[in-house]
Amino acid sequence: MIGATPPAVRAVMWDLDGTICDSFLLAFGATQEVLAKHGYREATVEDYHNSSRCTTQERLARHAGLKPEDAHFERIGAQLAAEFEPSYIAKVSPETAPAFEKTAAIVRRLGAAGVPQACLTNAAASYADAVLTTHDLRKFFAAVNGADTVPRHKPSPDGVLKCVADLTAAGVIAPPTPGRCAGVYIGDSPSDGEAARRAGVASVGVGWGSHDAESLHKCGYFDVICHDEDELLRLLLPDGAAGAAGAAGAAGAAGAAGAAGAAGAWHKLAPAALLDRAAVERGLAQLAAVVEARPK
Repeated sequence: MIGATPPAVRAVMWDLDGTICDSFLLAFGATQEVLAKHGYREATVEDYHNSSRCTTQERLARHAGLKPEDAHFERIGAQLAAEFEPSYIAKVSPETAPAFEKTAAIVRRLGAAGVPQACLTNAAASYADAVLTTHDLRKFFAAVNGADTVPRHKPSPDGVLKCVADLTAAGVIAPPTPGRCAGVYIGDSPSDGEAARRAGVASVGVGWGSHDAESLHKCGYFDVICHDEDELLRLLLPDGAAGAAGAAGAAGAAGAAGAAGAAGAWHKLAPAALLDRAAVERGLAQLAAVVEARPK
């Protein structure tokens, strides 16, 4: 029996690098190439991780030894980014930007269940498109935004709010009402938690990216921290995370439901996928209750 499902109340929104994919070697290598070309010293791994919360333009300017107050900070950053981004994006592949497979499986399962999803990165939106496409995940996202498509990058809430607006415009979530939490944003950096908190959505930190769980705890912005991907699955699919029938149904329906979700249509879901969607809605409601109970 097939059921029709209306637009959801809440969505799942994702950071990309360090959350869905492990692009460190790709980005770090391309960074060294562009710095060396212009005679700048190599960036250290620590420098790279510390600046990963910045836009590409700001990050490269910092690697070049400049500070935001320096006169040439923006110009040099823009010059380096203009060379970095096309080369970086052209090198995206399953090998250079491998997915965290369990996380990618969660994305697919949510897509099969008709759960609205969006992606927000501090890199360019075209980079996010390239990574999601190379892993056959793009069809599960009704909105993809980057630092070049929002007024201010993370930790500003602008990108999260734009994802919510885009999902609403696509018809996959109902228009938010004042005080209602529109979903969850999942990321690996303190700036992800801050952006989510300021946007009024639930924040989930993941400990397998650029920042370890201890630093995520210390920042104080995350409502929940998942140390591994199995914890994230249990958080998003309470009471249904290990359901074999649900997983099988999700796998079988993934392509069609994901394409329908991206198009903003109502979904035709098989019973197993409907069970998954109900489980996700329970999980998101529990997270939303924490956010909505905060003093305004």
